[in-house]
Amino acid sequence: NQTYEFKVLTAAFEAIGQLDFEFADRLVEKEKEFKQSNISFWPQLMTLLANFINAERNYLSLNFLRHSVRKEMQISYIILGKDVKNLIHTQNMNATTNDTVAQLADVCNNLICCADIRDSMTELYPIDDEEPQFAEVKAMSHLLSAQIEISEWAFFPSIVQLQHAAIMLSDVKALTTLTVNENKKKSRFSFFQFKPSNDSKLARLYQWLIDYFHLLLSKFTFYFYASLGKFSEINDMRTLSAETTCDFAGRCIHFLRKSDAECLFLVFNSVKLGMKSQFGNGYSHPNSGFRVPEDGIPSFPIILSFPENLDVTKCSFWSDVFSMLSKYTDKLTNSDTVFPLKSNMSATDEYYQIFISCIEPRYYMVVVFEQRRLEKVSMISNFISDIISQGKCNRQFHALKCV
Repeated sequence: NQTYEFKVLTAAFEAIGQLDFEFADRLVEKEKEFKQSNISFWPQLMTLLANFINAERNYLSLNFLRHSVRKEMQISYIILGKDVKNLIHTQNMNATTNDTVAQLADVCNNLICCADIRDSMTELYPIDDEEPQFAEVKAMSHLLSAQIEISEWAFFPSIVQLQHAAIMLSDVKALTTLTVNENKKKSRFSFFQFKPSNDSKLARLYQWLIDYFHLLLSKFTFYFYASLGKFSEINDMRTLSAETTCDFAGRCIHFLRKSDAECLFLVFNSVKLGMKSQFGNGYSHPNSGFRVPEDGIPSFPIILSFPENLDVTKCSFWSDVFSMLSKYTDKLTNSDTVFPLKSNMSATDEYYQIFISCIEPRYYMVVVFEQRRLEKVSMISNFISDIISQGKCNRQFHALKCV
């Protein structure tokens, strides 16, 4: 029969193995508080286990890829190993005849091995040895890479680049704070030597990088709205989008209500995309064999539609839209103009009035009305022009001149 202590440890390590660190923390804290074991050193072992859980949480966050964090993490594992060895020695576990204590000794020895392995494993990963003042350059590099990946509808690579950019931006923020503090120290000797943070060139650059990051995050949420929506309700996705800086989805929904349009949707052009097209709408493993077709109607997948439950491919106007997109790809891509299109309704003399525009290379916005709306043309053009300006980051890069 398993002892009480062994059951607790089994549950804790299973939670750690499943990355459920919160459950493992609660389990350990409960044991430390209520002390339900008769083993005298049980509270000390629970404290060491709590340290191990925290170290594993930090290890799996990959923050140790930064040099300063790596040293701290290695030290934490080294200290953990020494503390466990000290516990074994002071309690004379290896010489015990108590079966429960012998089991705990095995657990402690395994903890020591795991701490040594983690310490060694961190050395296998490359780190960034560049000086911290280049953090803003690396942040900019990741942001530009993220924009490229988003423009090619690559879900997972976009997330990776945005995550790397966020880590670098935290370094830029720390460097900005350090610079401001140094200026404050100088201000003790001369009032005119100190400049507020908003006048600092590095602070202005950091603010620009943060704005650029949030703009890309808004674009990512917009272009992968349907992918993200697979894991949440419609209202939840709208709330998520509303939290982004630009809230492209919210603006589209507002425009639909204001203009009385039938629908609005985005089309992606995967023609000649090459290997990038394997990623598709969301993440799929590179070896899964999934690819977005590079010719025919499937090469123009609809990545987003409002209303969200509309299947555009079953609408009568879709064939006309596809025909225009495939025939006039270059003309649409190289112009910020809103192109009108008529599509006859089936079994009637009425027609759909459609407006198509390329909001950035490979991405097309299509707005459909059930009848001709000449009075709406100006409003449609202004709306799409604003989306184009935001989508191509025109304003953002123009603002860089002032940094």
